[in-house]
Amino acid sequence: MSLLENDVVTGIVPFPDVQIVYLDQQWANYDLPEHMEYTFPTSDHYVMTQFFEVLEELDPALVEQAVQAMFVYHDGLRTRFAKENGRWVQRIVPPADEAAFVWHDLSSLSGEQRSETLKTLLLREARSLSLSKGPTMKCVYLKLGGEEHGLLFLILNHVIADGVSFQILGADLHTAIGQLASGQAIQLPPKGSSIKAWGERMEAMLSSKEWLEECERLTACKRAWPPAFLHTLPVDYAEEKSDEKAYEEYQVTLERPETLQLLKQAGKIWHVRLLDLLQVALTKTLAPWAGIPALPMCVMIHGRDPVFDDMDVSRTLGSFATGVLDVIELKDDIQPQLSLLSDPRMRYAQLLLYFSRPLEMACEADSDEKYVSIYDRYNPQVTLNFQGRLDTLELPDQKQFLRPTTLDIWKETDTSNAAKTLVCLVAIEQGQLRVTWRFSPRYFKYATIDQLAQKFLQELRAFIR
Repeated sequence: MSLLENDVVTGIVPFPDVQIVYLDQQWANYDLPEHMEYTFPTSDHYVMTQFFEVLEELDPALVEQAVQAMFVYHDGLRTRFAKENGRWVQRIVPPADEAAFVWHDLSSLSGEQRSETLKTLLLREARSLSLSKGPTMKCVYLKLGGEEHGLLFLILNHVIADGVSFQILGADLHTAIGQLASGQAIQLPPKGSSIKAWGERMEAMLSSKEWLEECERLTACKRAWPPAFLHTLPVDYAEEKSDEKAYEEYQVTLERPETLQLLKQAGKIWHVRLLDLLQVALTKTLAPWAGIPALPMCVMIHGRDPVFDDMDVSRTLGSFATGVLDVIELKDDIQPQLSLLSDPRMRYAQLLLYFSRPLEMACEADSDEKYVSIYDRYNPQVTLNFQGRLDTLELPDQKQFLRPTTLDIWKETDTSNAAKTLVCLVAIEQGQLRVTWRFSPRYFKYATIDQLAQKFLQELRAFIR
């Protein structure tokens, strides 16, 4: 990887006000409604994980070299947060040798010993990240011995990076390992705009008030939504069953022919995005179950729209993705229609509101009551995350050293908290539409989630003509 000195970004980075609540964890001071459920771990422990099988034994020194290269190439990995004069400040520090790589040989351990060691390692490394001192990412490489493939896992702080960032990081690490293993220098694609440049552009747009009209239009649309009827989903267990896992995942899929037809007909027949079909199907699934006339949902957006000709953050590691509120009314003749948030300018307007608490208050506050954002008033208990086509992340021209896998042991050590909410993850992988329901068995029965998952597929099939 050839990086000129001016390719490495450092310095203070403007960041969204909405992130401050994750840093402070002072929920009571954030003017939130009493019914809000706080389910986020502390900021240092708010992590994402990726697991890979190591298909060919690798020199640990080579892997460590590739990991260190990620910290040079992806400036956001060198993020540090500190409170100065009562305000949080985000900085990107210069590259240095991060204590971000760990290698262990577990080949001499028995199956039970290995399982317990894995749990201990996962929890220890997940809790070793620090937003103030670093590192913000850890790579752990484990040799299992015998005929078993090695295991490599990445742990990344979710405050500084989103899911798209994690996919980019995993692909770049694989590329770097492959190049080093072949005796080549690391050469990654050209860098796009930095997270620092993006934050500075957001601040400039706020100062110019150039986007105020879009922000006001977005707020007017929100105020036209039906009232908030749902504060909590109907749970199977009123009291938390602490002997259950904090969370579980339940997966269902549409077959390839059905997926292809759904993709074709979304635009040609319904004249909407696939995301709009997903939102309507989710409403028709969950609103009758919850006994409500309209479903508020948190819809994840990637936040990387090419709004400006001179800015490209498509490969930039950072916290761009965010949840935006949408409310779909349940009607007898409910038909898919384009959401206002299908407009990239509206999505950018929402990012500006999240970036500036004063702007959000100016647009959304009511004069006759204590201020909370419109999002907080509706308090969506359902999240829809359409992750797109995961097939595009594959690198067919490269020899494969790492293969994505899952690790059930993580669910026993995960630092996530149990929640009375549902997350619906949708992706297209190997030609199939895959729906993963993330829920807490401490509040929901598996049978309940199965019924909802099957109903959702039924509603999606109803769109196929």
